Amino acid sequence: MLSLPSRLTTQVRMITILLLVALLMAGCLSSRSNPYIDLTKLEPAAPAAAPVAGPSPLRIAVSPSLSSRDTVGSYRLIAEHIAIQTGQPTELIYRRNNAETQALLSSQGADLAFFSTGSFLTYSGTEPIEPLVIPELENGPFYQALIIVHQNSRIENLSGLAGKRFAFSDAASFSGYLFPVYLLKLRQQTPEKFFGQSLFSQNHAKSLQSVAMNLLDGAAIDSIAYDHARRNNPELAARVRIIHSSEPIGVGPVVIRQALPAQQKDLLKTIFLNMHYNQDMRKVLRDLMFERFSVVPDKLYDAPRQILQEMKQAP
Repeated sequence: MLSLPSRLTTQVRMITILLLVALLMAGCLSSRSNPYIDLTKLEPAAPAAAPVAGPSPLRIAVSPSLSSRDTVGSYRLIAEHIAIQTGQPTELIYRRNNAETQALLSSQGADLAFFSTGSFLTYSGTEPIEPLVIPELENGPFYQALIIVHQNSRIENLSGLAGKRFAFSDAASFSGYLFPVYLLKLRQQTPEKFFGQSLFSQNHAKSLQSVAMNLLDGAAIDSIAYDHARRNNPELAARVRIIHSSEPIGVGPVVIRQALPAQQKDLLKTIFLNMHYNQDMRKVLRDLMFERFSVVPDKLYDAPRQILQEMKQAP
């Protein structure tokens, strides 16, 4: 027979085991509705941290015609430079294409954006914007819209692309969509009827690469992407051939929300206009094919505006 102390010890052990089983079963039941273990519930909750005081970040939106891999570092350095110069934090927001950047500005999700020419001319968002500065390339604030094919292709002009596979960049790009559609309209054609297959690649660099790899028969790109490939990947650029080029077109501006304070806009303009004087930033700009930023010239976009106006007219 067990002694009295032994009996008490055995009873205590049994009660302890039963309590543990009950706790485990309760845990299993609760896990059915909450499969995650919240370790913070094992100790008293810490008091909520007070919000950090400070200025809200300047939100900078980018949807580059070059690949994000080639540009994200450069745009990040521009954002950091602006933060240092203004004393205001910055937030870099990447978007896949021009249309998404337009939508972001329209919803007040960004304060400043690097726009393409087409983005600027077709913007119709509810949030008013205005051009701040314009990037200049080696030959000034101009580029060209290009139609390219593979270097070994027998296609010599746009007519030769009838029934072929073709890449646009995105629907808000002037050189990557609006201009080639305009060329087709002059021939009383539409992309759906003219090409055998067409698609949107999201940026000019992808379009160029697709043609260079013979995945597509042709593409519409801008001369910035082509010159960037010639500088950084000449073997890839050598695999494509230009069959059509436009007249010079004004480069897309850096735009800003019109509602921002005038003092802030003036400061930002000054920072951009002086950016190329900084030796480190000069290299950053050249990685993007920019030489400097300058004020937006009058009538810079008259020619592409005229083209867009003609496109709206009935055939």
